[in-house]
Amino acid sequence: MSAARTLAGALLCAAALAAGVGSAAAQALHDIEGVARARGIELPDAYRRLVERHPGMFDEVRVWRGRAGPAAAPGRAAVSGRFNLIVLPALFADSEEPIFSASEIQQVLFDGPSGTLRRFYLEASGGRLEVVGTVAPWVRTSLTMAEVVGTGFGIGDDARTGEYLAEAIALADSAIDYRLYDNDGPDGIPDSGDDDGVVDAMVFEFQEVAASCGGPAIWPHRTALRFWLGEPVETQDMGANGPIRVDNYIIQGSTDCSGQVLQTANTVTHEFGHILGLPDIYHAIDGIEPQNRRWILGCWAIMAAGSWGCNDGGSRGLNAFGPTGMSPWSRDQLGWETWIEAGDVVEAEFVLPPASTSQAALRVPLDDTGVEELVFEYRPAIGEFDSFLPSSGVLIYHLDAAGVFRPQRGSPTPYRISLLEADGRTDLQRTALNGGNRGEASDAWGILGRTGPLTNATTPGTRRHQGGLPSTVTVHEVRVEDGVARVRLTTTRTPTLPSGAALPDATRLNPYEGRVALIGGGPPYTVSFADAPPVGGLTVAGDDAGIVITGAPDAEGTFTLELSVTDVYGNPGAVSLPLTVGPFTMTRERLVQPFVLFNGATPLSEAEKSALDDLGNADGVFDIGDARAWLLGN
Repeated sequence: MSAARTLAGALLCAAALAAGVGSAAAQALHDIEGVARARGIELPDAYRRLVERHPGMFDEVRVWRGRAGPAAAPGRAAVSGRFNLIVLPALFADSEEPIFSASEIQQVLFDGPSGTLRRFYLEASGGRLEVVGTVAPWVRTSLTMAEVVGTGFGIGDDARTGEYLAEAIALADSAIDYRLYDNDGPDGIPDSGDDDGVVDAMVFEFQEVAASCGGPAIWPHRTALRFWLGEPVETQDMGANGPIRVDNYIIQGSTDCSGQVLQTANTVTHEFGHILGLPDIYHAIDGIEPQNRRWILGCWAIMAAGSWGCNDGGSRGLNAFGPTGMSPWSRDQLGWETWIEAGDVVEAEFVLPPASTSQAALRVPLDDTGVEELVFEYRPAIGEFDSFLPSSGVLIYHLDAAGVFRPQRGSPTPYRISLLEADGRTDLQRTALNGGNRGEASDAWGILGRTGPLTNATTPGTRRHQGGLPSTVTVHEVRVEDGVARVRLTTTRTPTLPSGAALPDATRLNPYEGRVALIGGGPPYTVSFADAPPVGGLTVAGDDAGIVITGAPDAEGTFTLELSVTDVYGNPGAVSLPLTVGPFTMTRERLVQPFVLFNGATPLSEAEKSALDDLGNADGVFDIGDARAWLLGN
């Protein structure tokens, strides 16, 4: 099968995925209002009027539509092959001559030696998907910047943005074969007759400083030409089913806010993730501005804050930051994840190579249905993209298929995906105004002394979201060494003893309490003697941690206690525990405790009193004479 044909079914699968996450992802991609507030820019009435007329105009517009199943469906094909992306830089009538050529833009976005959109998706996909971008020559339209922008930054009801873009499309028609960019049909061949006749994705750039930076030009945004013009723009290129049209687009400045430096690929890399059907993984819980967002995965993931920056969750993004890599969940939606399956194991060690080169992660189900699972990936802060991370380390994600991307405030519904932050502070799930951030070194495991364990009793831990029920998973240790990460864990449903588990020694007739942890199964545990105990005077019970043996053993020697264990879900287990019982002992303080006020001494048990009487006058009552006899003899 050709790469193009592989691309067809797979990329269309990704397109249909968009329908699956639509309700979660439907929000303003470019955060027009949030950026405005963050930078102290008041949006004009013209913008408000336009949004009232077209309420969904600046919300997420689905670029890739398909007829196949979602990419995440069982047996799916990975998104692979070649995606052609066209970028058209367009001057206003009164723009100065371009300060950066189309070839320079081409170099920064696609062809450069590092940090490009093309290289990002090659790495994220493990070489499966190549985004081949073409930056067309600059065109000069007949509309001045003032005519296009109007009174609303080019996003108001008096803007002529649609006319400006339509003219640019027409001016570039002789230089662009638009048929090459319509490839959403299942055969993977552009304009083969099974495509929809609309360019899959188009990016426009202008030269002047964007309004979002306080400049005079258009506010960067993403929408569709049909909102401006009533219908898509028809090109002169005749496709298999009629003229090729352009509708959905992204527009941004070619420079950063200084107007002197070319825009990097960080933002367009994030936006291309949406073209593939991926949702944003952050939550504008208190408003769209950065300080009012919960960043969820923060700067650890491109679809969260991976093009913004780390640490302070309230600051605006840095043009020089990122993009950082994809989360395992995002890669999996596109068929790019290589899963290491934990299976049913006891204290097994799994070796994780760097995710950026392996696209590998360890998957550990938390329940029998696979609704909830932990995912472990090793993210060293090295390489072309992950060098931006706050540190190297292991990231542990809690995935919950019953969760949502943006739960209502106060709702018990959990997030669809979240990070188990090693510092336990849950900063990524709090806004900057509530002390949250966009990611920091202490989120990662295996560094800074944060090696585990993670259990049902720790915070963060391995409990399920559903009802706070315990899981059968114990993460014993996470460490990073020699260029890999090592995760040691137990998943078995059968309660069992960890390696090295042992009861403390006892002494005959003295009060005894011995505790041994259990792993496997879900707590609390129920424990009983499997047979008649080989030594009397002891009782056994279970709790959230494991086995508890109490009492006063009535014989000396080494005994093997055979125990039956059942976890909270009814899973049975059997364990054997040796117990060594030494000779009866007594301290002076405990001996005289019944006769004098001696703070801190444990009262004698009846068995101890009986033993002391037997060693004394044996009159059936422990008295001062028995105490005197013990003191003289010892």
